[in-house]
Amino acid sequence: MNRRSWAGNALGAWAAARLGRSLGAEEKSAEKETAAIATAPTAKPKWAPSHYQEVGVYRFGDLSIESLIQNGQVQSIEFGQKKIKGAALSKDHTERLLTAVVGGPEIRDPFACYNPHDIFLFLDGSHVIKGAFEVCFSCRGFRCLPGPASHTGPDFRALAKLCEETVGLVNGQTAEEYIRKLDEEEEKAKGKAAESGKKSAS
Repeated sequence: MNRRSWAGNALGAWAAARLGRSLGAEEKSAEKETAAIATAPTAKPKWAPSHYQEVGVYRFGDLSIESLIQNGQVQSIEFGQKKIKGAALSKDHTERLLTAVVGGPEIRDPFACYNPHDIFLFLDGSHVIKGAFEVCFSCRGFRCLPGPASHTGPDFRALAKLCEETVGLVNGQTAEEYIRKLDEEEEKAKGKAAESGKKSAS
């Protein structure tokens, strides 16, 4: 087994073990509700890793590197050092995730402020990582493995709801608060675009 395969296997084994580990009394109760191991949906959306059997979502602290997804693999050492909490996704959660990954507007490159704190890992029966989806709710950037997902980007409203249900608040906000702020930002952007169009036409 080469070094890259070993790293993916070791990280996958840790992730799988973490999914079944107690995260405290409050998290244990929530974990029971979402602990059903997900299998790949029958009708796959445009993007989905192949041959996965389990999916987990993990929250991590500030990274010392730009992203956990680099050079076609998940950086296992950084992930192990920065992890905070994790939860298994149910089949329903997984289907919502796969739909959300390609459910938004056109893909855009992450801003310089790209600072992700959530990652979804797709594991096979041997706990080898088959895919990953990392997201930054601050600048609405993302990275996926394999990637890119498609010509469209993620539905951040759906992702915010999913993360709140599994690993807690999004940037210290409820999903409802995050979505409201996102709506306000988009309305302002539309207003500026309309005003710019009027000036160009005059």
